[in-house]
Amino acid sequence: MAIIYSYPEKTTPAGSDFLVITDSEQPAPNKNRTKSLTIDNLASYISTSASIITGSGTLNTIAMFTPSGQAIGDSPMFKLPGADWVQVGVVGSGQETILGPGFVSTTALGVTNVQAADGGSVTLQGNVEIGNASTDTCIIDSTVTFYGPVKDRNNALGTTSQILVSNASSQLEWTDIADISGSVTGSGTLNTIAMFTPTGSKIGDSRITQAALGASINVNTNLTVSNDVTLSNGNALRWTSDDVRIEGTTAGDNIKFYVANTEILQLAQSGTLATVTGNLRVTGAYYDSSNSPGTTGQVLTSTVSGVAWDDATDVVSGAIVKMIPYVTTASPGGSETYSADNNIVKIGWSGGNGIYVINLPLATAIPYRNIRFTTNGTYPGGGAHKVRFTATGGETIDGAAFYEVSKAYEGISVWSTGTEWVVIQAKAH
Repeated sequence: MAIIYSYPEKTTPAGSDFLVITDSEQPAPNKNRTKSLTIDNLASYISTSASIITGSGTLNTIAMFTPSGQAIGDSPMFKLPGADWVQVGVVGSGQETILGPGFVSTTALGVTNVQAADGGSVTLQGNVEIGNASTDTCIIDSTVTFYGPVKDRNNALGTTSQILVSNASSQLEWTDIADISGSVTGSGTLNTIAMFTPTGSKIGDSRITQAALGASINVNTNLTVSNDVTLSNGNALRWTSDDVRIEGTTAGDNIKFYVANTEILQLAQSGTLATVTGNLRVTGAYYDSSNSPGTTGQVLTSTVSGVAWDDATDVVSGAIVKMIPYVTTASPGGSETYSADNNIVKIGWSGGNGIYVINLPLATAIPYRNIRFTTNGTYPGGGAHKVRFTATGGETIDGAAFYEVSKAYEGISVWSTGTEWVVIQAKAH
């Protein structure tokens, strides 16, 4: 409401009031003119001018021109009470904040927080620096896309295959993978299984190869398997080398063979011996200690240090009966231990009078063996040339420690009971 000052009335102006001089004329016929002084709010008068700016807005909202160009209203930018940053609301069709070439300042943009509401974006064009101290924090809770080159804290660009790694000051630097402590590097040959080299951080070729996908795996050195080896789909465990070794880790380890979880063979170690537990069937050729497969009808016999194939007709109760004689020459004071397989021994004589000792094999080692000893015609008369057959290992021959012959064409036939020797025939001239 205007406060008008005119004669004869008087009114004292109040704060923010303005003094305005008006000139009005009454309508005809009087057409009296009135001169008056008016005190009122300036806004109600300046709004009548075509060049004056009008409008209103919301508390804490930054003003901007409305489409008319003469009125101001709310902009998308506002500053909340107590806050030290300006938030930008809707710009265009989305929530976004744009700071770039259109923002001109001689100093940096000193804002504490630049935000875009969900679905919006913040575009920083030109050179952008975030923070001015190592204690400042930049938190990114969304996807980050880099379209241009990336420099590290040394302002250096990375080279091919380098990665960003934190240094001792927790700053990122471009680094070669090989220079990173604990990283694994290396290269290898196609279809070769990789293994760690002596450095422990580099891989290279092992001795295990696979010719192609789905092909067999070749091991060119010893293979140690700590757990079970399972073969499926009817596959077999095969060896192509001549040297096949199955070893236990400690003395007394046994080797067991199973079919369908049923034990069919066990090689049990006892000292230096291996015992076959269960039945053993050999369907292929069986070779003796001299690598001979034997002939039809032959049997395996012990040779003390191994086994040998022999004709069945040459074997009696485990003793080899060979009619080809073993020939030896006795001499006074000499001796020998008989260990040949021949069961006929022909003994000649050389020298003067005396005793020649022939030690018999153990009767316990060759039960039921029969050996014939005979002298030839080289023995002179007189009976002073003796051959003494001596039992060994505490055994006896005819209940005594030895048995003697002393004539030409004289002989004895001794037989092992399994515990001692017995003279079953003696011939003398």
